[in-house]
Amino acid sequence: MRAPGREQPRMSRQRAFQAITVGLTLFVLAGLLEVLLRARPTIFGQHLGNYVFFRYGTGPGEMYYMAPGIDAFMMWPEFETDAYYNGWSWSHRTDARGFRNPPDRDSEVVLLGDSLIYGHGAEQDVVVSEVLRDRYGWRTYNLGQQADGLYQSYVKSRLFMEELAPKVLVHFAFVNDIGDLEVQRSAEQIDDPPELLRDDWSELRQRIAEIGAAGGQEGGLLQCPVARFPGGVWHEVKERMRRATDAGGSPLSEPLLDRARRTRAQRYYDRILRDLNARADAAGAELVVVHLAVLPGLDPAARGHFRELLRSAAEKAGAHYYDTGDAISGCDDCRLENDGHLNAKGHAVLAELVDGWLREVYPEGSEAR
Repeated sequence: MRAPGREQPRMSRQRAFQAITVGLTLFVLAGLLEVLLRARPTIFGQHLGNYVFFRYGTGPGEMYYMAPGIDAFMMWPEFETDAYYNGWSWSHRTDARGFRNPPDRDSEVVLLGDSLIYGHGAEQDVVVSEVLRDRYGWRTYNLGQQADGLYQSYVKSRLFMEELAPKVLVHFAFVNDIGDLEVQRSAEQIDDPPELLRDDWSELRQRIAEIGAAGGQEGGLLQCPVARFPGGVWHEVKERMRRATDAGGSPLSEPLLDRARRTRAQRYYDRILRDLNARADAAGAELVVVHLAVLPGLDPAARGHFRELLRSAAEKAGAHYYDTGDAISGCDDCRLENDGHLNAKGHAVLAELVDGWLREVYPEGSEAR
């Protein structure tokens, strides 16, 4: 018969051994899950993969910070990370201003737009701004950023146009811009844009530069795929439930099919483009507005409404207006599969169109090409 005093240490050692075994097993399983997720991000679902590798946010290791005074996100300057979405990976690197350009980039032609111009899903050397520079000789600067519409284009023009001193300012507009405008600005701000009355742009630029100089935070362990996996599972489940109960209808089309919302957006575009064109003209620059038709199959009425809204506003403002037409939307291999953003071919097709337009609006610049 064992003495009671000897049995207790033995049981304690067994429990400790079991705890260590369980801990090591979980550690190994977590490591295997980390390797699996990095090798195949979509193995448990596309939306889970997007969440796990998400970089379009303001958290540690992510691209953005909230800029004071302008109700908009900016990208961290001189920041680098590996980005991923919908099965596509790319390197995200920004310059000293916080935009996707090589260091010390000059700015004869400034491009403004959303993720299509930023170059979502594509490496920097194939993005439209780089193709225009490398293939056609235009000295381009890319101010594009995910979800940017006319409001952000106006704000960034006011912040950086004097510093960049472009000869041509190109605003690319996509059909989702009206919906984004309604998310990013209140109805009152759309009706009476406060950005038109601001006179502190130099101070804002300085404040934004000071925040940017502090730099983004490192992601750390909390940004590891395995640490984000539980949240990704919940994200995937919610998305599948949403799709199962979705009654149809495109969020891209809805604002444009509603007459009142479309009329409000028209007034905003008229005022903002008129002011932006006047400021570009005073600075010796040409304003070009481009209807960027990328996705096929959208509601034709909504697409037509947006095209007319944009064309009318550009015409009233005295800006140049161009339309990509079917050059990209009719090109079956110009977009990333399962995503819809431009691939290398799509950026090349767009760059060829833009080169032709630039030669029309800025012929003295084209003489040096």
